[in-house]
Amino acid sequence: MQQKIEICSGTLGIKTSETLKELITVGYKTFDLATAYSGGHELLGEALHGIARNEIKICSKINDNDLLNHNFSIRSILDNILKELNTGYVDILMFHSPALLLHEHATKVLEELIALKREGKIKEIGVSNFTVSDLERMGEYRRLIKYNQIEMSPYLTQDETVKYCQQNSIQIMAYGSFGRGKADIAGEEVIKGIATKHGVTPHQVILAWLLEQNIIPVVKASSSSHMESNLKATSIELESEDINAISSLNRNFQTCFWKKFVKLQNIEQYNDVPLVKPISAHVSLSVLTNNSTRKEELVAEYLDFQTKL
Repeated sequence: MQQKIEICSGTLGIKTSETLKELITVGYKTFDLATAYSGGHELLGEALHGIARNEIKICSKINDNDLLNHNFSIRSILDNILKELNTGYVDILMFHSPALLLHEHATKVLEELIALKREGKIKEIGVSNFTVSDLERMGEYRRLIKYNQIEMSPYLTQDETVKYCQQNSIQIMAYGSFGRGKADIAGEEVIKGIATKHGVTPHQVILAWLLEQNIIPVVKASSSSHMESNLKATSIELESEDINAISSLNRNFQTCFWKKFVKLQNIEQYNDVPLVKPISAHVSLSVLTNNSTRKEELVAEYLDFQTKL
């Protein structure tokens, strides 16, 4: 019997341990963190006080800046994470982007991961924002990967990556499934119609669409009612025609730009190379794009570039 897919709670933007405690009380069992999400590990560590560790699954993501700052020592990075969480292990440790593949120390890092897994400090190894080509370029190390967290929504169905991962026993986790910015996916007539038919909300339909494909949704709830509403999606059973209708909304609309950046300042245009690579010994492209004062301008230029591809 196939294990039931659960909904994962994102932690980006959560400011208090009380919110995390409430999520646990409501019924969330899996939590997604990252070193880039300031304070999240410590807050979850506080929220888990008095709760059996094996009742909660913790997924944490590290990035290329962590590698640069810790001399490419995964052990050092993980020790900090475990100290903040006040626990002895994480269930899943992920690379936040394909940047690792461009480092000369990639093999050393992956071998250290294997050692940490043997020691029980990591239960499973995962990646985030990896395409099929990224996974293939890992060579024999690809077999280590059990999770791939990607942006996925009815506007971005990621068919090739999903198919590849499912064929290779890699569990997909999906973020950004409700869309971002001006993308009103829940407002699509197709989704509203399916929601009415099943007596549920459009957002629950989107989550059910993922769950029916054995994909773990990573969601963020802003209120107690939203927390509970999201979890109710696990009991919705969509018909195959519903799933196909939702998937037909695909327009390859991506909002997290990991690929095909135009040359902007120090950003070089390329095709099949991961976006987030070191620009210098101390500055990575993820820092440049995420923290730049010109972020809106860069994104606007990127969107203009995309229309010309």
